[in-house]
Amino acid sequence: MSEGKFKFIEAIASAHREGLIVNENSLILGLGVNYENGADGTTKGLAAEFGERLMDVPVSEAAFTGMAVGMGNSGLNPVVHHGRVEFALLAMDQILTQAAKWNFMFGGDYPCSLGIRLNIGRQWGNGPQHTSSYSSLFLNTPGLNIFWPSRPSEAYYYTKRLHTLKNPTISMEHRYLFGTSDSREVKTTAKKIQTACSYGSGEKVTVLTYGDGLIEALRIRNHIPDLDIKIICLTSFINDRKIDFQLVDEIDRSEQIIVIDTANYNYGLLQGTIGQIAQNIDVSKKLKIFSPPFAPCATAPSLVKDYYPRAPEIVDYLISLKLTKDPMKDYSFDELHLPANYDFSDDNPSKIFESELN
Repeated sequence: MSEGKFKFIEAIASAHREGLIVNENSLILGLGVNYENGADGTTKGLAAEFGERLMDVPVSEAAFTGMAVGMGNSGLNPVVHHGRVEFALLAMDQILTQAAKWNFMFGGDYPCSLGIRLNIGRQWGNGPQHTSSYSSLFLNTPGLNIFWPSRPSEAYYYTKRLHTLKNPTISMEHRYLFGTSDSREVKTTAKKIQTACSYGSGEKVTVLTYGDGLIEALRIRNHIPDLDIKIICLTSFINDRKIDFQLVDEIDRSEQIIVIDTANYNYGLLQGTIGQIAQNIDVSKKLKIFSPPFAPCATAPSLVKDYYPRAPEIVDYLISLKLTKDPMKDYSFDELHLPANYDFSDDNPSKIFESELN
């Protein structure tokens, strides 16, 4: 990439490097993380520079995650990489029962400084066993903070924070975004954690999304610039998970709310968010949900085509509301089934929401 840009995987690798330099007590564990192009390129070249602080491990997720929990309880800042969320399911006792509850069980002054990177599959070939996020499992666990980057600059910001945070934190990374690019400029403060960002200020349509859903939302916004669609993208879920009152106010002013969820909506991340919003305002008459069916994602391209929400179908919905007359060309095979190559450089947030981390 050019000097002023980086790809998603480059952003993570760069953040890891800086995090290891800043904190000498930090290290990275995971299958193949010490390979030259380790962890799908996200630890590329780091073993040559940091040696044993890049630890390859046996294929035993429970064992090496448990080892990292012990490190986090002993003054180190380990960062664990799991190539899929499904692989990490073998270590749920270590993550949810031990790390997340450790500080509470020992009086509030004995944190577990554990960072975890979980990759979510999506593109062609991942199929039903490599495409789940299990967001409710993590979001409903007190003591566990969740980062959910939607673009390379956020991936850089959150990954670097994993090396110094004092409480167990998971960063959820969509592999679908690994080929996207972004400006290297990171517009966040050092002391607070970014929880959401908004794009645009229009009050006709607001799109609520997170993670890889941001690409679809931006494609719609850029396709219909005159409508000035407002996008609210949630990017982290920390502390007690309470939604920012400013976000509720932003949504309340909108005439139409579109939810883009790339995971199962029922009992999921965005349904929980809408539930919190509905405690403050009535959204029932202006809400439209776009999400996969409540079924596993198939492997065959012909079956995956209509699984994930797509910008063209959402534009068709806006046409039905007479908010635009300009249809959007449907996606090609590559656009549907291969990792996105979207460039976020010109899509600057109009507002960033931040919160103190307890």
